Amino acid sequence: MPYENEHSCRLEDPDKYDRFTRGECDQKHDNKCIDVIYGWAKKEGGEKSESQALRYSIKVWTEGDAKNHCKTRGGTFEAAKKSDKGGKSEMKDEVTVESFKVAYPDIFQSIVAEAYDKGVADGKDQGKKEGVESERARIQGVETQLIPGHEKLIAGLKYDGKTTGPEAAVKILEAEKNLRSGIVSNLAADAVKPIAQPTPPVVDGEGVDPNLPVEERAKQRWDKNPKIREEFNNSFNSYLAFLKHEEAGHVRILKKGGNKE
Repeated sequence: MPYENEHSCRLEDPDKYDRFTRGECDQKHDNKCIDVIYGWAKKEGGEKSESQALRYSIKVWTEGDAKNHCKTRGGTFEAAKKSDKGGKSEMKDEVTVESFKVAYPDIFQSIVAEAYDKGVADGKDQGKKEGVESERARIQGVETQLIPGHEKLIAGLKYDGKTTGPEAAVKILEAEKNLRSGIVSNLAADAVKPIAQPTPPVVDGEGVDPNLPVEERAKQRWDKNPKIREEFNNSFNSYLAFLKHEEAGHVRILKKGGNKE
């Protein structure tokens, strides 16, 4: 693309370089200044530069002279913009990235550096915002898993920076299961032991323990049964003697009617 106010002579492809600098009147021919565009590239041993293009001011260089000089340097010549209407330059031609980079290398590098810094800053801000939102959502997911009695566990999971809601649910259920199991075990351990009930003594129809000695049985029956006292004329000894003989099989009791029993 032609430049305003100067002719151009490209010596090297600008895509070979990382950055550009411009040296004003770094070269001369026939005592006329030539600006040099230097291209810088990283090579083994460090960054090195070489002449990438030449610029000829239209104030001191005619198109023909500039073209001839460019030819001697083996470059590709491009004349300055043609002016019209009293020498005013036409400003409607499109400016490309390549032409701007070559024409204004320092400005181009400044724009690139500024855009890079802005991109890094915007990326950090966006990453921080997304990180905060993600962490907030994680904490809320953990909080929704709370079961009363496990507040301490939830508090720890909320701020460990890694546990998700589903992972918290698994841990809470496991803790609840262990808690319930412990409660059951404690209840069983603390339960009141049943009191053994004594076996009630065997008694006869008169409420006398048949396992007692005959004297004690005779005394209990004697005290409880007035009919016995009446039958033996209030003589306990007679009754006791009778009871001993009865248990020894020496006495037979006859029922009414004379039948032996």
